[in-house]
Amino acid sequence: MKLLKVTLLLVMCCLLPVNPVNTLAQCTKGDCINGRGTFAYSDGVKYAGRGKSRVSLTQLEKAVINETNLLRRNPAKYVKKMRRYKGAGEAIGVLRSTKPLSTLKVSPGLCRAAKDHMNDKGPKGDTGHTGRDGSDCQTRVNRYGKVARKWAENINYGRDSAEEIVVSWLIDARTPSRGHRKNILHPSYRHIGVGCGYHAKWKIMCVQDLAAVYREGKPSVPKFSVPKKKPSVRKPYVPKFSVPKKKPSVRSPYRPKSLVPKQKPSRPSRGYAKKCNTNCINGRCITKCCVNGKCTTRTYKSK
Repeated sequence: MKLLKVTLLLVMCCLLPVNPVNTLAQCTKGDCINGRGTFAYSDGVKYAGRGKSRVSLTQLEKAVINETNLLRRNPAKYVKKMRRYKGAGEAIGVLRSTKPLSTLKVSPGLCRAAKDHMNDKGPKGDTGHTGRDGSDCQTRVNRYGKVARKWAENINYGRDSAEEIVVSWLIDARTPSRGHRKNILHPSYRHIGVGCGYHAKWKIMCVQDLAAVYREGKPSVPKFSVPKKKPSVRKPYVPKFSVPKKKPSVRSPYRPKSLVPKQKPSRPSRGYAKKCNTNCINGRCITKCCVNGKCTTRTYKSK
């Protein structure tokens, strides 16, 4: 009889309609597909969604949010996973002494702020919490709403598993102050946003934004957004070294040979001319006079 009841319960649970939404919780009331319903986690935590501020999440981003809430709902139970990793002794001691924490609600504004920082740092291969425009976590979060009281940001590079990402924040070996661990286990935080994507150096990066009080608002234009270019007006080409144009040659007017006056041969000096012969020998003629190296028929008397 007991076996039959258990079987019937299992069949009924399988037939119940469950609408998957971005908040990673089950729908209990209202239009959950459009974000206008009431959602509930398996531990009984409920909250109302907002349809106007929906945001699409990747599988890795959803998994990181689920893993974070799994850690916060029962820190002592999460110790079983931590035992598989080296250097987790200090983190295990902290988890055993930590009481169950509230489940974090997915905030579209925090998700967009995390994606903005991921898109800003990832393609360039940069690291750190300061954007290229000098913005910090608070500035990026306030672009999509209003944050108050407390906020924090965790970043992970090179890991594509949600469990490894959360465990690395818990161990926090490279941060002496264990700031990532304190952020993820802080009792005052109520809202979460995650953005994961490509990184030029580490192949993948994940940004997690947390806030104690956050009010969604209209998105504002980030400072690092590139404005639209105006249509460029093509300027005339001006060469740096212009070659001067040649002046057109003026052709001399045509004059027939009959009109061209014949030039008279230059008359040599009287002391130079002598009677000479027909041929010029070394500037002298035998029978005729030599003028400019040529024999002439005219003869001149010498002094």
